[in-house]
Amino acid sequence: GTAPSGEIPSSVREEVLATYGAPAKGYVVCRLIPASLGGTSGAANLFPATPWFADLKARLEGRKP
Repeated sequence: GTAPSGEIPSSVREEVLATYGAPAKGYVVCRLIPASLGGTSGAANLFPATPWFADLKARLEGRKP
C-alpha cells in the first residue's frame, strides 16, 4: 500500500531489501520522507537502514523510537 501512515507491508519491505541487495537480518526499512510530511509507504519512498540509523532518524524527526 501507499498510505501516508501506518505499517509498511511485509511484501513492500521485502521488495525494498531485494532492490538494494540488503539482507533482511540487520536492516530495517525506513521512509525517506516521513509520513508526517506526506511520505508514503510505497517502495519509491523507502530505503534499508541499520537499526542504529533508523533510531537516529526517528529521534531527529521527533518520533519516539
